[in-house]
Amino acid sequence: MIARIPAQRLGSVARRSFNSSSKICTKDVPKAPPIAPTGLTARQQSQDPHQLASEMVKNAPDSRISGTEALSALTPQQKMRNYSTAVGLASFCVGVWYYSISAVGQAGGGIDELRFEAQEARDNLSKKSVEEINAEELAHLDDTADEIAQQEEELIITGGEKKVKRPMWKKVLLFWKKE
Repeated sequence: MIARIPAQRLGSVARRSFNSSSKICTKDVPKAPPIAPTGLTARQQSQDPHQLASEMVKNAPDSRISGTEALSALTPQQKMRNYSTAVGLASFCVGVWYYSISAVGQAGGGIDELRFEAQEARDNLSKKSVEEINAEELAHLDDTADEIAQQEEELIITGGEKKVKRPMWKKVLLFWKKE
């Protein structure tokens, strides 16, 4: 739903414009006089709105009664339902609290079991890290062996002359020079 702003909020003269293919049309709309709230005195209009609302709520002739009067108006059957609901909620909360306390702080070695499992997890992690380090060293040795074999093949191909490679920056900057 699109909210429309009344003309009195737009200023002294609201201007509507319509675009068409031939020309732009504008129409002046006169401002409507401000609307005064009905039923408020001059004293109430100058008063703080929050204080005014508070007084209106206090002085309102509605069907609401105070809390103590409402409790005295309840029937015994309604009171019994309220009490049973309160007891049920309180017993549920106490039951959850008791279960939580007994499950976490067991005297039968619950904490010790947790500590043992945590230590096992740390040991497994350290074993894995040692195995990973060994695997990386073996992979590095394998790469080194491949590099040595490649260098020996280049020596055989070039006839024993060691070929010196130009650095990349020289290749880029001095591209016109042959090797």
